[in-house]
Amino acid sequence: MKTSTKKSNNKRRNVIAPVVISLVAATSLYSTTTFDYVGKPHDVPIGGLQYGDMLEGINGNFHGGWDINALIYTVRNKSDNNIKSVIGSVLSDVNKLTADNKPWHVETYNHMSNNIIKVDNSTLDYVAGAILGNADSNLYDIFSTSLNTVTVNDSTINKRIFGGYNYWRMPFGNKVTVNNTKVKGGVYSSVYGNRTDLTQFGNMRPGINGVGENNTLTIANGSVIEGDAAGTYTKAENSSATTKNTRVTIDGSTVKGTVYGDGNDELLKNNTLTSSSDNAIVTIRNKSTVNHVYGAKKFNGNIDNSNVTGWAVGASTNKDKTIDKTNLTIGVNTTVKGRVIGANIRGNGSVTGGTVNVANSEVKRNVLGVWANGSGTIKNTTTSVNSSIVNGIIYGGKNEKDGSVIRNIVNISKKTIANGAIGGESNSGEVRDNIVNLSDDSIINGNVLGGKSSTGSTTNNTISIREGVDITGNVIGGEVHDGKFGGKVTNNTVNLYGSINLPNSILYGGKVNNRNGDALTGNTLNVTSDKIIVKEIRNFEKINTKISALVLNGSPIVNLTGDGLTDLSKTTVSVSNLGTSFEAKVVDKITLFSKPNGTISKPKNDIINTMQGVSRGVTIILNKSDKPVVNPDLKPVTPTDDSRAGTGTSTVDKDKDTDKPTIDPKDKDKELSEEDKPVANEVLPSESEEAAISTLDVDGAIGSTTINKKIKNIAETGIADMDAANSASALLDKYLSSEQISNQVGNSSFGLIDNKKIRYNSSGSHVDIKGINLIAGVSHKKENILHGVFFEAGRGSYDSFNSTTQGDVKGNGNSHHFGFGGLVKAELPSNFYAEGSARVGKVKSIYSSNDLGLGNAKADTKYSASKVYYGTHFGLGKIFDLGARSNLDLYSKVYCTRTGSKNVNLSSGEDIKFEAINSIVSKTGFRYGYGFNDNLNLYAGAALEHEFDSKIKAHNSFTNQNIEAPSVKGSTGLFELGVKLNPIGKNDKFSLDVNLQGLTGKKQGIAGGIEAKYKLY
Repeated sequence: MKTSTKKSNNKRRNVIAPVVISLVAATSLYSTTTFDYVGKPHDVPIGGLQYGDMLEGINGNFHGGWDINALIYTVRNKSDNNIKSVIGSVLSDVNKLTADNKPWHVETYNHMSNNIIKVDNSTLDYVAGAILGNADSNLYDIFSTSLNTVTVNDSTINKRIFGGYNYWRMPFGNKVTVNNTKVKGGVYSSVYGNRTDLTQFGNMRPGINGVGENNTLTIANGSVIEGDAAGTYTKAENSSATTKNTRVTIDGSTVKGTVYGDGNDELLKNNTLTSSSDNAIVTIRNKSTVNHVYGAKKFNGNIDNSNVTGWAVGASTNKDKTIDKTNLTIGVNTTVKGRVIGANIRGNGSVTGGTVNVANSEVKRNVLGVWANGSGTIKNTTTSVNSSIVNGIIYGGKNEKDGSVIRNIVNISKKTIANGAIGGESNSGEVRDNIVNLSDDSIINGNVLGGKSSTGSTTNNTISIREGVDITGNVIGGEVHDGKFGGKVTNNTVNLYGSINLPNSILYGGKVNNRNGDALTGNTLNVTSDKIIVKEIRNFEKINTKISALVLNGSPIVNLTGDGLTDLSKTTVSVSNLGTSFEAKVVDKITLFSKPNGTISKPKNDIINTMQGVSRGVTIILNKSDKPVVNPDLKPVTPTDDSRAGTGTSTVDKDKDTDKPTIDPKDKDKELSEEDKPVANEVLPSESEEAAISTLDVDGAIGSTTINKKIKNIAETGIADMDAANSASALLDKYLSSEQISNQVGNSSFGLIDNKKIRYNSSGSHVDIKGINLIAGVSHKKENILHGVFFEAGRGSYDSFNSTTQGDVKGNGNSHHFGFGGLVKAELPSNFYAEGSARVGKVKSIYSSNDLGLGNAKADTKYSASKVYYGTHFGLGKIFDLGARSNLDLYSKVYCTRTGSKNVNLSSGEDIKFEAINSIVSKTGFRYGYGFNDNLNLYAGAALEHEFDSKIKAHNSFTNQNIEAPSVKGSTGLFELGVKLNPIGKNDKFSLDVNLQGLTGKKQGIAGGIEAKYKLY
């Protein structure tokens, strides 16, 4: 085989001598340094590598040399001991590689990179693309050990596989692929380390910052890795590194150690690893088996159809660092025997964002969005579990110490089975704004808590439970376990959607395990169905219920299966909007709460005000009943009161973990503690209170119904529709008037735009409109006749206000319109003129108001509608010449517009029919013009408008009554001022007109516009 060498001024060439012999295994090697090696291993010192067991001595190992770059080497069918390891490039101590025993520095070459190593059907100790050990620190920019490709197929590797290892900096761009291979050690795409010898990844020296990006590791096709597998790994003291875009794939293989996206030994002094956006993506699929999985500071992990015998952790740190947006997905047919944790923090670091998704899988222990043990804040994470079995508790965030847990979400759906659910928990920190959502026939064999703190506060947490969910434990909006120092458990919410059947569950708004804390203020229970079965309700300051036609004169809404007293004496009960599916009548009666095996105190309020849609107010008078209404579907249960999560009967093992967070999943940690058992001094009414206020049921009767006059505000939208349909009239008036001044001959294009802010005053109401409108078209003037066509459009918003005997109401919305039309103007003898136009278009409007309730009842509605409009106008005028430069235009015009009828369905349930709106407006006025020269004209004018009709009529089909019709009938004074430039500069084809208008009377406000015209002839 031919051997060639490259000339160099450096002494390094006489260190390595090429050797050419034959091997039993066919091998070939090509290098950009033009060395060709085939055969017998050569004796090249490799420095620090002899410190460990990596190469087990100098001889019997193949490496290209310490200055090799872009080497290609293949080993096939190798089973003897001639070559124990294959390394593309290797260097440790440069003093051992120079003839004069002095450090040698390369300044122009990027060495130890771009090597391609392939091993097929062979047995070796080590395989590596490049290794740089304890070399002179001045060489770190030259020897990058990056961009190497290592492929091992159908082989046995007794030690480890490296894409690139570097003592000084994080390698980048290395790619390692392992197929159907057994590796007794670990597999690493890129390693940066200076901790120990290569057995432990390097010698102890200070590190240099580096960026390790685009490292890829693929283990596939039945490979078995006895050790760890890492895309990148850092094990260096006094150093830092950054990683980007790491990719690790385990496909149909086994990793008995830990799978790392970006691994980092943070136990070392001053060792930090920063992961950039979209950093580590770890994919485990196709029936793979791995022990633990650790991602990165920023991580996207997917585990599908595989088995994890340990933990699956998106990111972990034992330092005071922030972890952002870690995403971990446990996919179909996966079993995780340990915990699933989105982010695991042992120090005082914080977590912001990130998701954990578990679907169609089984987790033998807890699922946690975040698990922490410090003062850092956990916030904005989402943990979702569907169609899965979790033999533990599902947490949004959990902090074992004093860190706050804020705005975390737990979603449990699609028949998931779990031993408990907690939105957020902290030992002594603030727990607030956490959410737990349960749906789709899921089963919780334990307690559900929105938030929990041992000695802190739990506020503003929310639990939502949908029909079909089964809970064996209690539902607790917020809990403070030890409130002897004044625990605050306030403003928590429990929402019940649909029919709920939880006969063994106590619903708590708040729970403080002594009398010193506040467990009542602001806590709310929202009932959206008329069939609720629970054991007990406690510590809700507000309870909102729902009534349908089914419970009028019939079954109770809330059925309580427990015994003893339910204390509602500090609770205000309300009834949500009754809707429009039935008509409530004074003779109707309702049973709000029933407790066949116990007693209920009367609520704080005697009267409930509610609404039917937005059309009718309903008053309910509360009474107490001594005779219970028996619900045949209600079966008494044996009273139990266990307030700990995970205490119900379960078909799966209970999670009993009590350990603290740690980044080492191999520790035999203690088990998680169970939720605290109930204490004896829970806040309950005294026996004397019970005797004074107890009753068996809480009943109500319809006391009165009232037609809502506030819905006149709904009809105010018609004023905005009418204004949009009329908006082109003012622009046409301006254009046709300016034509008299310009004396156009031939073809022209024109465009006018105005911006306005006006108020329409109606009886007891007004509508404020802001909008922009335009027309654009072409016209032709021949002799004394001008005619043209145009396009019109506009967009605006409006706010409406009404004052009624039942109170004030506000609404708002927006509208937009477009249309087409034609115009004509004729100049008559004696300076008279006549003009006219016709238009057609469509206006679309949107309306909403949340101000339509009566008394303390709330009611809101919204709708959208599209209507066709038609418009026409006719006008006469006369020009009086007042001199060579001025004139006076006197005119009178009539504008007629019709906006079509429309049936709309309100979001509150009513059907409203809007009749057509007819607007007839007369306008009489004058415009004075003065020309300073041929290019500059000023004008001013005034007019009186009068609206003759414009009633907005509407009919409410629910009440079968007409809505009070608003109208803008009346007069408006207009004043205008403008300037016309004709032509601009040297362009005698272009003219510009700028004007300002003021309005007073029925309409008030200002409008400004610009007209531009270009002569086409």
